[in-house]
Amino acid sequence: MKIIPAVDIKEGRCVRLSQGMADQETVYS
Repeated sequence: MKIIPAVDIKEGRCVRLSQGMADQETVYS
């Protein structure tokens, strides 16, 4: 089994969306 993390790119920044909601994001870079 392969685990592939979900990574979202928003406005050129790497973000993690909480349950896919765009208004609840955590910016990582």
